[in-house]
Amino acid sequence: SEFIDNLIGFTKRGIAGKRSTIEEVVEFWDDSRGQTVVAANRYFDQRFLEVNDLWVAHYRAIEMGSYAMGRLGLDYIPGMKDIEREIEAQGFKIPVAADHTSANDVNAMRYMFNVLKFV
Repeated sequence: SEFIDNLIGFTKRGIAGKRSTIEEVVEFWDDSRGQTVVAANRYFDQRFLEVNDLWVAHYRAIEMGSYAMGRLGLDYIPGMKDIEREIEAQGFKIPVAADHTSANDVNAMRYMFNVLKFV
């Protein structure tokens, strides 16, 4: 809908109409089978909650940041870009696709989580 498009900016970000929702869901389901998925679209959730005057903090970002803080021995709670930078400094390359979609964000976050389990 126009409301959702304005909220998350599919058209503005140039990804509107590239894939159908069902294609994204089927691919996500297939890729996630047997996996523990730790994912969220923080910016979508934040904007949605702000519009409805409900925003406090995003628990998924805090959970992932707190987990990474302990696993990487950091003295601050890192954001996703910080986690990516720290992991890449240890020789891992995050397989991030050129286009910014929910599926690609989930795949990048899942990869970072799996790396963090073993560092």
